[in-house]
Amino acid sequence: MKKLQIYLDTSVLGGCFEREFAPWSNGLIADFHAGIFVPILSALLEVELHRAPEPVRAVYNELVALAGGVFPVNDEALDLLAAYEAHRVLGPRFRSDML
Repeated sequence: MKKLQIYLDTSVLGGCFEREFAPWSNGLIADFHAGIFVPILSALLEVELHRAPEPVRAVYNELVALAGGVFPVNDEALDLLAAYEAHRVLGPRFRSDML
């Protein structure tokens, strides 16, 4: 049976170190390590994490090995972003969230 794949954004990784969110974020990370779920990581996440504290980047680096790599931002993703922008799904400030 195929394992459920879960896309991660910076809030999940940062949540590992926030008292309010740590139980859920760390629980999900533990599930990835246990092989229950497979993390999906993107090149956009990698770029966003350059500004993150070292402990957050360390969690990300652990997950890269479990994910088998990082998915690039490809033409299909950029086309979807353009459609979201054309329909004003979110404002320009949330461009990276739409991507």
